[in-house]
Amino acid sequence: MFELASDWYKYGGKLLLIDEVHKYSNWSNELKLIYDGHPDLTVMFTSSSALDLYRGEADLSRRLVTQTLHGLSFREYLELKHSRTFKPLSLSQIENNHLRITRDITKGINILPLFKQYLREGYFPFSGDIDGEPVVPRLLRIINTVLESDLSVVQGYNAGHQLHVSPKKRDFMVDDSWIFEVGGKNKKETQIRDMKNAYLAKDDIEHGFANVIPLWLFGFLY
Repeated sequence: MFELASDWYKYGGKLLLIDEVHKYSNWSNELKLIYDGHPDLTVMFTSSSALDLYRGEADLSRRLVTQTLHGLSFREYLELKHSRTFKPLSLSQIENNHLRITRDITKGINILPLFKQYLREGYFPFSGDIDGEPVVPRLLRIINTVLESDLSVVQGYNAGHQLHVSPKKRDFMVDDSWIFEVGGKNKKETQIRDMKNAYLAKDDIEHGFANVIPLWLFGFLY
């Protein structure tokens, strides 16, 4: 990898892109050599989110700037897939003005079927690039690749490991200020009754009231 970078640099290369860097042998030392040997060469690389990029053999912590690529928000999905443009909202805006905001967004748009479609396939950016191929089979192939290949380089991991999720007392607390309980349209506020700054985020409703907020509206946070 260092030799490739050096050759590219000699020919005037300014930017080197490396996909799935963890699959390269001795990748952290190679990246360190590239950084130290060609400090004005910009290197961008991708890796599995399951890997700790700071845990390589070479110390990259002072050289590495990471960027997490989140999935599409519901707002972004509407823009990319359906050409409907909306501004992102803050949590305070949703809390204080959700009635007016939902009325404005739903003018001329049937929001609930679009939200269901987003939940099935919209979170993944590649969903807009697939011509006739269902999202789920492609997603399953990616998951299998992560389990069988990417995670195989993690010390102590094997595909037989299981994830155990502990039960929780409440759904979400944000910034030690807001409490959100998530459920269907018939969800009751029993669990949050008498709690300050507590809200129900309900699915299958277009508009809320009082401390009840449509679940789909949280998809406009980014």
